[in-house]
Amino acid sequence: MKIKNGWLFTLSLFLLVFLLVFNLGFVGLSKVHAVSVVAYDLTTDNSNISYTINGAIWERFQPATSAGSGVFNTFLRIQNSGTERGYNTDHRPVQFDENSSAVFTHNILLGDVPQVVFGGVVYREFQLDINENGSDPDWYISLDEFQIWTTGDPNLSGYDEGTHSFGSVATLVYDIGENTIKMDYRANKGSGKRDYRVLIPQSMFDGKSGDYVVLFARHGDIWPSDAGFEEWGVRNGYSISGMKFN
Repeated sequence: MKIKNGWLFTLSLFLLVFLLVFNLGFVGLSKVHAVSVVAYDLTTDNSNISYTINGAIWERFQPATSAGSGVFNTFLRIQNSGTERGYNTDHRPVQFDENSSAVFTHNILLGDVPQVVFGGVVYREFQLDINENGSDPDWYISLDEFQIWTTGDPNLSGYDEGTHSFGSVATLVYDIGENTIKMDYRANKGSGKRDYRVLIPQSMFDGKSGDYVVLFARHGDIWPSDAGFEEWGVRNGYSISGMKFN
């Protein structure tokens, strides 16, 4: 009996330690969506304002950087509770959680995506405006999937979530892969203000067929959306110029 009780005590102690270690590994994850470890934290709680992920630069805008009407051209708006996903196209009906208005979801030409130069490298710049209504401690949203495609079809449709692909009708330029980015509603509060941007090297577009650019994004797998909307867009009235990151 002593041996049996000792074995049970040892097993119980092992299970307790395992659970403690497991839970500590997920500190900061949503209590509902604690399913994976977030690799990149771009919240205002973190001193990092930029990361390089799969060759692209992801950056959090500094506070009070206004996008403003006429400056920020939205080409994709997605909105849903919990998780939300979608891509920009002129095709109707929309496939996922895209806003169906042509004002907010439409095709965009590669030539309309701004170019910037950093460290002698030319990048294409895409921007994100987060429009959620979270409060402490639920003011985060995750970016869990992100892809850039080129295509010759302004009415592209039929994204396959199983293969994460449009098939042969579009060419993949960039994929964030298995990475996740933790984002913050507080980065630049209010609609019409940019919160984040990603710089995709021009070299990734070189040699790719198709004049149109399609952006696919999925938010909320780990830190959920609270039914607000997210807008992906580009700056209007740009020119190629040098840049300096803080």
